[in-house]
Amino acid sequence: VPEAAHLPRLRPAEKFADEDIWALSIPQESTAVLKESLADGAVIIEANVDVDVFDTTAPYLEATIPGTENPEETILFCGHASGIKPGANCAEGTGLVVELARTLNELADEYEFKRSVKFIVGVEGPVSEQYLERNPDATEDVVTSLTYCSTGHKQSETESCLLLSSSPDSVPHVTNDYLAELAGQSTKEADWIGKEGGQELPLLSLKQHYYTPWSDNGRFAQCDIPAPLFMSWPDRCFHSQLLTADVIDPAALRRSALISGVAALELATAGADEASSIARTVGGRSLQRLQRLGGRYSGDATPRARRHVDFVADRDIEALNSVLELSDSVSDTLDQLESQIKRTAEQVKASLNVPADADHSEVVDLVPVRTTDDLVSRWVGLEYDDLLSIADEFAESDEDAGWRSLRVVSDEAWNFVDGERTVGDIADAVSFEFGLTIEPESVYRILAGHENGGNLRFE
Repeated sequence: VPEAAHLPRLRPAEKFADEDIWALSIPQESTAVLKESLADGAVIIEANVDVDVFDTTAPYLEATIPGTENPEETILFCGHASGIKPGANCAEGTGLVVELARTLNELADEYEFKRSVKFIVGVEGPVSEQYLERNPDATEDVVTSLTYCSTGHKQSETESCLLLSSSPDSVPHVTNDYLAELAGQSTKEADWIGKEGGQELPLLSLKQHYYTPWSDNGRFAQCDIPAPLFMSWPDRCFHSQLLTADVIDPAALRRSALISGVAALELATAGADEASSIARTVGGRSLQRLQRLGGRYSGDATPRARRHVDFVADRDIEALNSVLELSDSVSDTLDQLESQIKRTAEQVKASLNVPADADHSEVVDLVPVRTTDDLVSRWVGLEYDDLLSIADEFAESDEDAGWRSLRVVSDEAWNFVDGERTVGDIADAVSFEFGLTIEPESVYRILAGHENGGNLRFE
């Protein structure tokens, strides 16, 4: 987007914490001139920035449809706005949250909401931070969060796809498989040939994607809260003056609303029957995943293949058991499904004839233990040159990894720190989640930054 005007926010390093720091992007044409000038040495740029800096409280709105039986259990919708006018980057998601609130509030007169449904709207980042500060029991109480960021871009105008970014593997939960099932069942935009009435043919591009810590969902994930995110990507209008009404598509917003609105309605009203149905969805999808892994590793049996099968089985079993949040009377169903998952995992591993593990470095067996309960920055204790070096290590291990992988890998590496997983376990987990090969030594360097920052120790 050559002429985008972009005013990102910067959180300054600790040594500059008392200073007001801004960053500006410049047009592509100016960039070319600047690069040419830099060839001859340092360049001084003069810029006039018309901005006021002041202390204030960020706007924050919260509304609740209270549950009748378990009001503390919450389905949480999060919308935010940031950036500049006219689109304010994510205001389309804010509008979606408002309409979901309106619709679900009307449905609450027709259905009995056993659990509460909450809606929060504010500034990107502070809105989730404020909610978590005001609700210290959110980790236990929030069934799932649903966050919206640049949710409704018109795909023909912006060359984008509607992404359903998954809740991270560090927070195993039924949310991912459940939303995937709803996405498949949701009404689409066009009729099939030869039929009248029902809309079943998708015109919108929608893809469920691995966890992306792009927005407030990252803060929820740090607090062990299921954290799916709806967003348009690539976001060519990101935080710029180009996000105007003509590139926002009500159809994309509607698809997001159908999936997440039905999820909220069913989760808020769910009893034993709904919990059993959701459990069977998760169990069935888990068996399919394990069978696909067997096909993927067939003829290429390695110790890593066995660890991958074990990781998926363990993660899916933990996700499966999160159904107990909805009803504690589905234990027999869960036991049956868990046995099927374990049996299938053993069959897959047996078919691979995996050799024994090879020797490994000392850092693999180190166990990082948290020393803080605070929300943390993903790159505490690391300098820019450290990040470049770690990104180079990523690229050496996997041609698909590199600088762009740092954000997701660093976020999840911290999220996986539970005082039990080793560095090797965490390296496996982030590798399997993002479809990369990340070596334990690189993960150790990321976590060593947290050690330097006082966030953890190694045992």
